[in-house]
Amino acid sequence: QSGRDEQSGLTALLNNVSRPGIKDLPNEQTGILVVGGDCPTRGLRGMQQRMELYNLSTDEWHPTGSCDHRHGFGMCIVRGQLVIAGGRSSTTVHDGVEVYGEVDPAGASTWERVATLPVPVTGCTLETADGQLFVIAGRDGNLRLTNSVQALDMQTGEWWSFPPLITPRAFSASCMLNGCMLVAGGFDADKEPIATAEQYQMGKERWEPLPSMGTARAYATAADWNGLMVVCGGEGEDRVALRTVEAYDPLKRVWTPWPEMSMARSGCVVVVSDGDIVVM
Repeated sequence: QSGRDEQSGLTALLNNVSRPGIKDLPNEQTGILVVGGDCPTRGLRGMQQRMELYNLSTDEWHPTGSCDHRHGFGMCIVRGQLVIAGGRSSTTVHDGVEVYGEVDPAGASTWERVATLPVPVTGCTLETADGQLFVIAGRDGNLRLTNSVQALDMQTGEWWSFPPLITPRAFSASCMLNGCMLVAGGFDADKEPIATAEQYQMGKERWEPLPSMGTARAYATAADWNGLMVVCGGEGEDRVALRTVEAYDPLKRVWTPWPEMSMARSGCVVVVSDGDIVVM
């Protein structure tokens, strides 16, 4: 989906994968990187190590190293570095914060552990501002829902206190928008999707409620597109995957329905590349 209200497809991924991490790489590393996730038909047993890189100029996917088996981790770019945190394997909720390096000659990716989460979480989402990393909500090592926000100074490696969310949630959607951190949807303690949203304006030291989305959804994905928070897909009531898309306008404080995607997607991910919204 782009600003032209048109939909078109990219070449399919090499592997069928759900709930991976995905990011549009910095300019000097042009491409879209997909990390981990799980095989939709195998549950926790099907978690992926694979990483794939999409070349924007050739419209081709290439394998590029590997990561630990996991899903439910958060992923973002902090000052040009790709960072992942948390997540779950078949037996463990992870507590690591890792930075992605280069692929070595043998084809293996280099990941450097740079910090340990005070509270291991899965189903978290990651955002960044001014070199700080924010690990937002999720489920802890005992799979209990949390509203905590764990804040890390990536330069010093120190964790610092940050106000918790108003509403505990896991597998929510988030993005940075006009200097504010926005979080929407996710699962509640009963594993039901929610529509509530909230924002944190840097320096105010508190979260503020926002209007709820039109549709309750978890496993959705969000991006900042031209000053709007665009939320795509996810899982709605009765575990039904969604085709719907809606956008939040912070100036008007309203959610507006957008054209539906061509197919329903839960556990999808989104990047904005060359001005277009790319959902996978």
